Amino acid sequence: MRFSVRLIQHLGNPRDIVELGMLADKAGFDQAWFPSDKFMFHAWPIMSALAEHTEHIVVGPNGTEPYAVSPGEIAVFMATLDHLSQGRVAIGFGMHTEKMVNWLGLDTTDRLQRIREAVELMRQVWRGENAEFDGEVYHWSDQCYLRFEAFRDRIPIYVSGFGHDDLQLSGEIGDGSLPMVTPPESAKLMADRILKGVIKAGNNPDSFDICGCAWFSISETGKGTKMIP
Repeated sequence: MRFSVRLIQHLGNPRDIVELGMLADKAGFDQAWFPSDKFMFHAWPIMSALAEHTEHIVVGPNGTEPYAVSPGEIAVFMATLDHLSQGRVAIGFGMHTEKMVNWLGLDTTDRLQRIREAVELMRQVWRGENAEFDGEVYHWSDQCYLRFEAFRDRIPIYVSGFGHDDLQLSGEIGDGSLPMVTPPESAKLMADRILKGVIKAGNNPDSFDICGCAWFSISETGKGTKMIP
């Protein structure tokens, strides 16, 4: 079992968040995620700063999605951050809700196919391939290839999802899954749906990484934890 920390805007300003991530690194946490929520502190500069000031922890954006940002731009950013961190990045890719994308006037009814194609395109880019592609959603020319050698040819993708089909897709195409486990009692139901996708892909459920995101509060007294809204 591994432990991650999700660093959110409510914890302070960007410098405060980076400092908390540095403490998490020293404390032995395995991963640090920062959400890619709309109109809030941007995950990319925070993750870049955290990667530069830590030695062991894996850093990555959580909830990066292929509507507001092209998978080509995402792939290049992650490949660059992978160099900067010397191979200590992962990406939480997908959505825990449609609402934030809908704010931008974007229709998400094609999200399953869009996420499927985007994952494959990013992997092609990292492998150093020409990612010319004519799919249902994306239509890339023969100019879509990385102009530098990637540090790794496969950056771990933790696919996020909220519906039954989304969770199954995360198990089918992801290197891991990053579900939002709310309420905590839903953990088994979500895991079952994710593992259904793992089995569909012909992979071993025992080796698949489910990184469930849940909330908790810590206080020296029980009263302190109850004060968290």
